[in-house]
Amino acid sequence: MEKIWSCLMLVLASLCAVHMKPLDDERHRALIRSGYVHYPGAGYYRLAKKPASWGEGRRNCQQEGAILSIVNSPSEAGILKALYLSEGLTKLEKYENDDISEISRDSNSTENPPIPTSGTIHIGFHDLFVEGEYLTVRGEPIIATGFVRWKPGYPVSDDLHNCGAFDTNQFILDIPCELELPYVCEISEL
Repeated sequence: MEKIWSCLMLVLASLCAVHMKPLDDERHRALIRSGYVHYPGAGYYRLAKKPASWGEGRRNCQQEGAILSIVNSPSEAGILKALYLSEGLTKLEKYENDDISEISRDSNSTENPPIPTSGTIHIGFHDLFVEGEYLTVRGEPIIATGFVRWKPGYPVSDDLHNCGAFDTNQFILDIPCELELPYVCEISEL
């Protein structure tokens, strides 16, 4: 009787797995159609090329059932860099001829690094609640992500640089939240 029960459970588990797979396949195809790129073992990523503030990017990702990307490893940093460069983005035309010094109250100071205008995207971390306490958009300390590689000169300890960014040199940095940049939405592996 025990063998029959074990066999029955195995058959039921197999049927459930077969029944659920088409739903995952359907969702996979839907994500690909909506502009997400699948990186096996990592998840689905979509680069939003139209610049937006950090908050707008976060809301847009949430509306898609995604999050602003959280970099968890050097290999995931490589994915974001490849995604950015594959889109041919090299500079932000929005700021190419603009004076953006008003974004940084200390733009002439040697204490704050220059505001990035190219090769930079919004990602999912911030210190909006407590200065210097960086959290992911999931509410976890950034140190728990496994990837904390600050760009030289960062983080900046002031009330202006509160939102997370990533550059194509695979560094993270904190920048003004209202700075409009491309951003990456991420959906975990199905």
